[in-house]
Amino acid sequence: MKLVIDIPKEVIESRKYTDYFGCGSTKLTGIIDNGKPLDDVLNEIRAEIEPNCDRINSLASVLPYTAHREIQELLCEIMDLCKAEGSEKE
Repeated sequence: MKLVIDIPKEVIESRKYTDYFGCGSTKLTGIIDNGKPLDDVLNEIRAEIEPNCDRINSLASVLPYTAHREIQELLCEIMDLCKAEGSEKE
C-alpha cells in the first residue's frame, strides 16, 4: 500500500506535525522526518529508465527501419511519461 500526503512546506520546516495531523505520534514524526519526497523517487526512477531506453534503442538499431522506428517511438513515449509524472505540480 502506498500513501501520498501533501504536507505544506511550512509544516515540514516547523515540525508541527502534531498540530497538522491532530495526533502526537512519535512514529509518524519519524516517518515524516525520514521519508523520501516523491519527486526524489521519480528522479531516481527516471535515472534508471533513461540508460535502459538508450540501450534498447542501440540494440534495436540492427532491426529493419520500420521496426527500429516503432521502438524509438515507444521509448520516447516511456520517457515522456516519466517526465510528465514529475511535472504535474509545475
